[in-house]
Amino acid sequence: MNVSALKKLEEVIVNWNRKRIYPYEIKNVIAFKNPAAQGEYILHFENTVHKLSCCGQLIQTNLVSKPFLTQTLSDESLSENPMADKNALEKMLDKFDKDFYERIETELNNCFEKLIMPSLLFERNDINEQI
Repeated sequence: MNVSALKKLEEVIVNWNRKRIYPYEIKNVIAFKNPAAQGEYILHFENTVHKLSCCGQLIQTNLVSKPFLTQTLSDESLSENPMADKNALEKMLDKFDKDFYERIETELNNCFEKLIMPSLLFERNDINEQI
């Protein structure tokens, strides 16, 4: 096993796991040995938010990444670039986090819209009754 490449991937994963925006955000990594490439792994990343409250409404969101296939961990690397896995994983996790946080923001915006719309309608009715 290429220990140097493994340490680079571990560093990327640890840094990703530390980046959290919301309370109750849970990040997981699921790893399987790749049956098609000896010494390589298939990684799945998961990000979940539990118990995020928006005015009494609980928001729970979960997103699982597409599989990430390592190419530099085996003794006979599948890639000529020793940094290929590290660079590709960083890029994939950045996009994964962006997609996840956009999903949460959409749910929060929907929650806030539900709260604002009835009050605007109520205020508007008061204005119409006064005229």
